[in-house]
Amino acid sequence: MRRGIGVSGLQEEAMRQRAFEERGAALEAETVEKMKLQMIEFQKNLEIFAKNHKKEIQTNPEFRTQFHKMCATAGVDPLTSTKGVWSEVLGVGNYYYELAIRTAEICINTRVLNGGMLEVSECKKRLEQKRFTYTEHVSEDDIERAVKKLKVLQGGFDIVRLGKKSVIQSIPMELSPDHTTILRLAENTGFLTLSSTVNALKWQENRVRDAFEYFLQHEIAWIDTQTKESTYWFLGLVKGAAL
Repeated sequence: MRRGIGVSGLQEEAMRQRAFEERGAALEAETVEKMKLQMIEFQKNLEIFAKNHKKEIQTNPEFRTQFHKMCATAGVDPLTSTKGVWSEVLGVGNYYYELAIRTAEICINTRVLNGGMLEVSECKKRLEQKRFTYTEHVSEDDIERAVKKLKVLQGGFDIVRLGKKSVIQSIPMELSPDHTTILRLAENTGFLTLSSTVNALKWQENRVRDAFEYFLQHEIAWIDTQTKESTYWFLGLVKGAAL
């Protein structure tokens, strides 16, 4: 019969286990500290980069998008910074504040047509046509970042992804999975019929009808009864409808 390892053996095993755990904790702390130092160095280099490329960041939308990606990697949000290189040198806080205000104005002015659902690309066209301050060189990425800053106002502003398109929602309402699925189906044409939606999604007619009623109640969709089958138009998804 195999003999037990005894009390001394258990004590030695416990000591080895503690030593192993202590060494592991020390290595983990050392690794974390090295990562912190590397991140601090990266942030310093990012500030130098921002100073050297200030003009490109302010005037080139594609360059600005890549710059934001680098900032995210470094754990820096230049849009919410109130001091340091980001606000003093780049003025990006002012840029997105102004852009958010102009974007909100456009969304509010077009609600009568689209019920508070405006395609980001259409908003971009309006901004470029009006030539507001800070909007001469604007990208869709800039607009989406500005809209995200508007969310703190709790006025219903948000970005809704519909396949290849992004839409600005500017009214407080809840879109269910059924609603977003139907909007995604309508993103290419801007309109749907009851039968085409039922056939495309393989849903029961009542399910589709309920969603259409919701869109009509919130004025996201308009119904055309002059056609053979009633057509539901989503003007927020129709190019040029908000211009």
